[in-house]
Amino acid sequence: MTKARENSDYTGLAADIVAGDTAARAGRKNLILNGGFDVWQRGTSFSGYNFYTSDRWKCSVGAVPTTFTVDKEVQTDGTVAALVVNNSTSICDYHQRIERGANITSGKSITASFDIWGDATDLILKIGTGTSDNNVTTQTISVPTTRTRQSVNVTVPTYTSSIDSMLRLSFSFNNKNCTVRIANVQLELGSVATDFEHRSYGEILADCQRYYQKLGGTAYQAIGFGKIYAAGQMAMAYVGFNAPMRTSPSVTEGGNGLVVSDRVAYDDTVTSITGVAAGTTSLYAQFNTGTTRSDRHPVIIACKNGTSGWLNLDAEL
Repeated sequence: MTKARENSDYTGLAADIVAGDTAARAGRKNLILNGGFDVWQRGTSFSGYNFYTSDRWKCSVGAVPTTFTVDKEVQTDGTVAALVVNNSTSICDYHQRIERGANITSGKSITASFDIWGDATDLILKIGTGTSDNNVTTQTISVPTTRTRQSVNVTVPTYTSSIDSMLRLSFSFNNKNCTVRIANVQLELGSVATDFEHRSYGEILADCQRYYQKLGGTAYQAIGFGKIYAAGQMAMAYVGFNAPMRTSPSVTEGGNGLVVSDRVAYDDTVTSITGVAAGTTSLYAQFNTGTTRSDRHPVIIACKNGTSGWLNLDAEL
């Protein structure tokens, strides 16, 4: 039997071609990064005011709260939820800004879908555009007590003011003193909510590192290489990034546990970092220690034994 005859006898071929072509052209459909809350570079438990939590997700409130937390919570089926607890007198806003999102969706129908459950009476779902987060739609949704998939469809107005305009998806809890869980958040083109798009952890992490990276955090881990500069209390060092970033990041030290070390004679604790010159793939900076060294031999910048120092690289929108 010829190949042509085989294909002509296979009645499902045309349907399979259409389905495969549709899937191939669809590409990555979820405009939200880390919608499954898989990546938590900054940690897994947070409390405060106006802070990032799971990667790309930020919390803000109308005033400094008395008690306000966000935690990672693994569900029995293995999925991860952001556990948002607002015990303050302020309204909580949990959101993500999407780079060039307004331009991608300008004049088009988009659909947000998500799992949500908790003891809040309702939430306000906001989809906005532009640097000032002008609202495209504001819809109140009842929060069920058991895990439920919900969706909202909206048409984004034509937006032409900037080629780099953002889109924002925001969960705003209208009532106070509540606990809400959110999981599997998706925002996609089209008027119908489709199944949540699952991606590998490594792929999601690489995308998130375009906006934030945490270098270090493990004892003895080297994060940079340089040399003692003259007869001083500093080392000039080069630090490479894990992945290219969106723009030159701001650089801060976390954990207070970095050292300038020759791995033979000394580990001098870093007291401050100055003179940072950062690009999108690396930085060059002065790591000050307060301990005078007269030699100029090579050193590494590393995480101190027994502590967990790190560098925060922040290029968030």
